[in-house]
Amino acid sequence: MKAGEVNPGQIINDLLQDIKSLKQEDILTDKHRKMLGEAEILLREAQKYHIRSQTAQATADAKQRSRVDKAVVTRYQRDASDNAYKRDNAKSQAEKILEILMRQIQEMAGE
Repeated sequence: MKAGEVNPGQIINDLLQDIKSLKQEDILTDKHRKMLGEAEILLREAQKYHIRSQTAQATADAKQRSRVDKAVVTRYQRDASDNAYKRDNAKSQAEKILEILMRQIQEMAGE
């Protein structure tokens, strides 16, 4: 990682911690708990893809340093970018769910 770059894995872990603390709130309805569960599943999936992406990128870097055939390196780089895309997609879906949930909780608290 370069200086100033945000680590997607850390963001995912932070969101999972937020969900864990939100689950302990008394104000939540069953619908909210279900939304939290969906967001948690998506974030766990994003976490899985993050690890796969890092592993594939590290393998691609190692293969590139060892002067392996360019096609092999490209395959690992493609795997890394595919997994990063899946990670980002799952994370953004979870963030949307959490955004809706937070808005609903704020509306309930305001009533």
